[in-house]
Amino acid sequence: DKDAKDKIVLEATGTGSLDELAGHFHEDACQFAYLRVTTGDEESKRAKFVLIAWTGPKAGILRKAKVSVHKANMKQVFRDFAVETQFSEHDDIDQQKLIQTVVKAGGANYMGQSSH
Repeated sequence: DKDAKDKIVLEATGTGSLDELAGHFHEDACQFAYLRVTTGDEESKRAKFVLIAWTGPKAGILRKAKVSVHKANMKQVFRDFAVETQFSEHDDIDQQKLIQTVVKAGGANYMGQSSH
């Protein structure tokens, strides 16, 4: 929460893609997101989760420094995730790369996808 020190609040929920989620990341804020990604093929679908830390490029240095402390609190709430990642620029957010990372983290890949 930009107005209250050290207060974590729910800003939004949704069912869209990483691109939609990225629209909620503010340049002057540090935020967390919990994203569901579905992997697999027609015969085997798997839901995997991603914990995302966002440190906006215009966020204050003290706020950025507290991200690791707050991340520990977030991990107490969101315990089930396959991948943990951090973004600090909107240009770094790439849904396809994130899905590839999730697939790699899942171990065996029976989806006929390349792991490149």
